[in-house]
Amino acid sequence: MPSTRRRRRICRKGHGTDTIYPVLIPALLFIGFGVSFTIPALMAAVISAVSKELAGTASGALNSSRQLGAVLGVALTGALLEATGSFLAGFHAALFATSLILLAGGLLSYAFIGRDKQ
Repeated sequence: MPSTRRRRRICRKGHGTDTIYPVLIPALLFIGFGVSFTIPALMAAVISAVSKELAGTASGALNSSRQLGAVLGVALTGALLEATGSFLAGFHAALFATSLILLAGGLLSYAFIGRDKQ
């Protein structure tokens, strides 16, 4: 794991408290497009993996787990913002932690979803 000084240097590269909106807008657009393309595909994958009788249960389980993940993510972000003492440092730590969690989820998905069991 990179040192705290190195993580701060990585996070601050070109961004700071005076970052202007044109720099932030592309990242926010990527997030919006990513979510809008991911959720329907995820829903289709879950619904197609179960029988018609269990489609409602699968849909409810997916939505509940998605909402639980959002709640835990907000709680983790808030805890990191508070723990660092500085909003900007906490925000950087929260984004770094979130990036690691998303990377781990992506790697696990790649490794296990859609693979035939032998």
